Amino acid sequence: MALDPIQDQLVRHIAGFFTGHEVEVQTFPGVEPTEIPPIAVATVGPGPESDLWIYMSVGCTTVLHDAGHGNEFMIVSGEQDGRLAILLALASAYHCDPETERLEYGHTFSFGEPWLPDATCHQFLVTIPTIFERALFNYEWTDGYGQFLWLLPITDSEARFLSEHGQEALEHRFEANDIPYWDPRRPSAA
Repeated sequence: MALDPIQDQLVRHIAGFFTGHEVEVQTFPGVEPTEIPPIAVATVGPGPESDLWIYMSVGCTTVLHDAGHGNEFMIVSGEQDGRLAILLALASAYHCDPETERLEYGHTFSFGEPWLPDATCHQFLVTIPTIFERALFNYEWTDGYGQFLWLLPITDSEARFLSEHGQEALEHRFEANDIPYWDPRRPSAA
């Protein structure tokens, strides 16, 4: 399936940032009955910029942008797993569905099951991917600009802590515990 012009620009942005990494793009069919167009996911293999696997949505901006501003999403992992591309496509489709709430900075959500076997993190926190330079997570296309938001795996107790104390307090906990952000099997910081 061919990418539309915005998707093509996003893939070029990703490949430009991750020079020296293998970047593979796969598309997922639209979701019925809401008629969401196909979502693509770019999978970035380990390389000079990061030794992690990065899964990045490429299509939310095409479907849903407001006054020239759009959002895309990413999942970062220490291992390659095709399930993460599928989860990212599902999260993107949810975000683009006109019947659902948008995934925005600070939101948490769950797929109702761990996203990898033996995971302690059952939820995602939508946040800024501060482990990368702004040159990656801010992007432009012909008619506007956007931002990649990170679907960061968190534990249920971290989600409760976030609800009670706020995102800044949770981020301080993460920093104090020097957690491996990308590891869904890590111990809880709260």
